[in-house]
Amino acid sequence: FKHLFLLLDVLLFNTFMENPDTCKCSVGISAKMTLTELEAWFRKELDTTSAKECFLQMKHVKQALDVLSVPKEQLLDKTFRNEVCPDLSFEQLSRILSNYSPDQ
Repeated sequence: FKHLFLLLDVLLFNTFMENPDTCKCSVGISAKMTLTELEAWFRKELDTTSAKECFLQMKHVKQALDVLSVPKEQLLDKTFRNEVCPDLSFEQLSRILSNYSPDQ
């Protein structure tokens, strides 16, 4: 299962990197809620340790969703940025933020 979740991470993360229409706060919050529900279901069906290991593979997309969900001004603080998206490179973060458009 871990390889499947790693593949999902890559596919979903690339969607946010390549499609500006997905870089909105509402999309980030909605996707975070969906992943949370999926993780809860997965934990119920598998043992908690296996589920946790699988969802650890999705760190890039989870961090991208966190970036979309927080006020952008807070990302100017390096400490906060390191808490929200420690595994995203500067280039990845810049791309997400340049694609970001506020909800209307």
